[in-house]
Amino acid sequence: MILKNGMPNFVIFLFSGLLLWNFFQTGVQAGTGVIVNNAGIVKKVSFPREILALASIGSASVFFFFQAIVMVIFMLALKAPPDWKLIPLLFLALAAVTVFAAALAVFLSAVNVYLRDTQHLVEVLLTAWFWACPIVYSYQRTISAQLHRHHLVWLYFLNPVTPLVMTFQRSSTTSASPRSPRPTTHSPCSSRRGRGRPTPWQMASSWPSALSC
Repeated sequence: MILKNGMPNFVIFLFSGLLLWNFFQTGVQAGTGVIVNNAGIVKKVSFPREILALASIGSASVFFFFQAIVMVIFMLALKAPPDWKLIPLLFLALAAVTVFAAALAVFLSAVNVYLRDTQHLVEVLLTAWFWACPIVYSYQRTISAQLHRHHLVWLYFLNPVTPLVMTFQRSSTTSASPRSPRPTTHSPCSSRRGRGRPTPWQMASSWPSALSC
């Protein structure tokens, strides 16, 4: 199935990115205000306050589970199987985003106790953060060339959620990224077959392209 943007299985590409982002956003946003919102329990019962923030991550994981079922139904309906060889990376990305979201939720919930506007600021920042991730647009098709031309790939990938979203998308479908012609210059795909071993800087600056190999 090809939509007007010309990307095969764009529905799965979009759904997989939203699936991971919704889990991250829901956990962090709910965890930020959880201590203040449950002030009555916190004042009456003595228990580790971190449990409340971690419970928000657990609650977000339940929503993630049901949304994942819907995504599997879409994949079956569209006959778009995942890349089975990359499924282990999918679970690694899910574990990484869970740890990251839990850490942010615990930290921001403590900050919000002293600075009550933190939870409202987090909502705004998460909205901007969403557009900084390649969820509704393809990194390879839209901004990859411009970032490489201006040597700003490193700046784009300072966003810790970006590689996790790209990994989730690449693992969820065999055609999340466009096929590129056989490279004539250095690339992660050609370096393994090339004449020489790439330098660490070349590997670090070009690893995002490996997701489409």
